[in-house]
Amino acid sequence: TEGSDMKFKAFTLIELMVTLGVITIIATASVPQVQMWIARNKGIQIVSQVISDFSKAKSIARSIVKQQDAVVAGSFVFGSRPQVSMYFKADSYYILQRNSMTPGGWSETSDTVLKSFRLPSKVELYSVNGSLVTSGITVLFSSSGRLKKDDGSFITPVKDKTYIEDCGSEKSDLKGVGVFMAVFKVDASNNKTLWYRTEISPAGDFFACFSTENSFLENANIIEL
Repeated sequence: TEGSDMKFKAFTLIELMVTLGVITIIATASVPQVQMWIARNKGIQIVSQVISDFSKAKSIARSIVKQQDAVVAGSFVFGSRPQVSMYFKADSYYILQRNSMTPGGWSETSDTVLKSFRLPSKVELYSVNGSLVTSGITVLFSSSGRLKKDDGSFITPVKDKTYIEDCGSEKSDLKGVGVFMAVFKVDASNNKTLWYRTEISPAGDFFACFSTENSFLENANIIEL
């Protein structure tokens, strides 16, 4: 008001520019940490999702066979028994069903899709049971819960202890009886790649490992899910 002795002080242009500069530096420095946190979170989520869908595919396989047996009173004609599989690609995977015993040639375009899951951005499925995912890889589920290869032969437990059981200095609880193993890689900040591996036993037990190296022998830690 007129005659008041009150004075107002504002930021000078230089003070404002210095403040904005400090904020920019702090924000820029925190970006790699944020990107790393996002990458770690994606890896843990995808490992958890695969374990869950593996269990779901196994349950579906048992269920549809029981339904089929009930329809034909336990005397079904060979070739009519349904099959269930998980079909893995580098950027996605599917739970598929086929109403015949025809071997091989599984695809999300030719078989019934019970569930599909596309991997998040910057996440890639690297290998399944030791085979690089350069094309589709199929894992079949038998009515007894055992796993089969695409050719119909049973998958035996993986026992490569130097690669399968080790997670840094820790040992896998599965003790060499895993029948399924998937390795994922996640692109993080500053050209860094994070690696995630999950193993599943015939009983459905699982073991998950995280590493900054594909060997999982160093810089690796167990993932508690």
